[in-house]
Amino acid sequence: MELLPQDGNWIERKGLLYMPTWHPAALLRDDNKKIEFWKDLKEVKTKMEQMSQ
Repeated sequence: MELLPQDGNWIERKGLLYMPTWHPAALLRDDNKKIEFWKDLKEVKTKMEQMSQ
């Protein structure tokens, strides 16, 4: 199963930001997805830090 074309990209709806990423069960089945997930998670952390300044 592949992610939507938005994977790794921010989506804004009704003033809220979303970062589509992998379902936890997918991460348990496929170690290769963990690299993409980790990149997404770091980007979410960076965005949160930017928004809190």
